Amino acid sequence: MVLERAGLTGASGMLGGYLLSEFGRRGISCCCTSRSRPGELPNGSEWSSWDLRDRKSHAALDALFPNVQAIVLAGATVPSAQDLQTNGTLFEANVRSSLVIGEWALDRGLPVVFMSGAIVYAFPDRTGITERDEAGPRGFGGFYGFSKYLGELLFQHLALEGLRLCILRPSSIYGYGLHPTKMISKFLNTSMNDEVIELLPPFGDAIDLVHASDVAIAAIQALENEAVGVYNIASGRMASVQTVAETCVEVTGAGSVRLIGESEAAPTRRFGLNCTAAQQAFSYSPRMSLRKGLADMSAVMKHGVRS
Repeated sequence: MVLERAGLTGASGMLGGYLLSEFGRRGISCCCTSRSRPGELPNGSEWSSWDLRDRKSHAALDALFPNVQAIVLAGATVPSAQDLQTNGTLFEANVRSSLVIGEWALDRGLPVVFMSGAIVYAFPDRTGITERDEAGPRGFGGFYGFSKYLGELLFQHLALEGLRLCILRPSSIYGYGLHPTKMISKFLNTSMNDEVIELLPPFGDAIDLVHASDVAIAAIQALENEAVGVYNIASGRMASVQTVAETCVEVTGAGSVRLIGESEAAPTRRFGLNCTAAQQAFSYSPRMSLRKGLADMSAVMKHGVRS
C-alpha cells in the first residue's frame, strides 16, 4: 500500500505523538483524535476531539476520519496511582470503542492496526515468547491488561468477517510523554535534579524496553506492507532496573545511584519477545538503543528538542 492518508486515535498520548511525527516525516497526512489537543501537529495533520468513551455512529466516524486509507488505534485509557480508573471506564474506552471502530472499518473496507501489548500474554516472564504462546487473563496487568485482551478478541472476531487486521504487541514502551509516575520518568527527573536514585532490591529485575519511535515505525511499516495477523514488537534487549537508573545518570550527567540492601530473590525477566514474525512480514528492526532513547527523553524534558 502507498499510504498517503491515515487515521489515528490517541494522538495526544506518548505513542500517538511519535506516530504523528513519523506520519509527518514520511509526508503522510493524518486525521487524528484524542481527548486533548496534541502539543504539535505536523503539516497535513488534522485533529478532532474525541473521548473514546463517547459512542460514535458510522457517519460520525466518517466525519472524524474523512478519506483515510487505514486507521491506527493507539488510544486507550491507562490507569495510574493518581488517577484510578474504574473497570467500567476502562471497558468503555478500551473495549467497546474497539468494537465501534472495528465495525466501521469493516464496513468501509479499511485496514486496522490495533496497538495491544505484551501484557496480554498469560506468562510474561518466559523468554522467547512468540505470537503462538498463550494469551489471556492471569491477573497480570489487572483489568487494563484484560481490556487489551478483550479488544484483541473483538478485532479477531471481526477479522473472521473480513476485517483486514494487524495486532501489534509491544513489550514495555517508553519515550517522551511517558507518565511522570512511571519508573523511567522518575529516574530521569531525579537525576536531572542532581539527586540520588535510591534502589531497593531486587535490582536485577529486567524488562524489554522498546522506544515509542520504533513502535510507531513498526505500525506504519505494517500498513505499507499490508501485514495481517499478530506481531510482537520489542527491542530484543533486557534492561535491569539498575541498568536503567545508571543510564539515566549517564545521559543527564547528574545525580547518582544508591543501592539499598541486598537482593535475595532471583531476578525476574519480563516480556522477552521473539520478533521474528514482524521482521519477516514488514522488516521490523529496532533502531533506538536504551542510551539514545533515554537521551532523547532527557533532551526534550530539558530543552524541548530531541537529541
